[in-house]
Amino acid sequence: MKMILPTVFSVAFALSGCLDSGVATNPQAQQSLVTQECAIYFAAEERLAAEGRPVARMSNGCAPGIAPANIAPTGVAGQSTSFSEILFKRMIARGMPQDVAVDISTSAAFKTLVDFQAANIG
Repeated sequence: MKMILPTVFSVAFALSGCLDSGVATNPQAQQSLVTQECAIYFAAEERLAAEGRPVARMSNGCAPGIAPANIAPTGVAGQSTSFSEILFKRMIARGMPQDVAVDISTSAAFKTLVDFQAANIG
């Protein structure tokens, strides 16, 4: 029984995304990922408010004072990766409308975050 509990605990964390490859050994990269993702959420909230649409607290859990990212859509999707798909699903799960998430997925901020994750976390 003693061997099963740590294994179950580790699997639960891995499935929840808490143990992304390399994150535990690179806390600076992890913090940068969080900050960049939060900047996208702050910008999305601003966009929705400016459009007069309901604003979900997508930035819940983010540190205050993070500058909103440039989420202007470029109309060109970046390369699809497992992280880009996870990030897109996470935006939807946080209450972002699908049309906004689609626009953001073509933005420079989204592409930069996906590229940063690939280069620093793998």
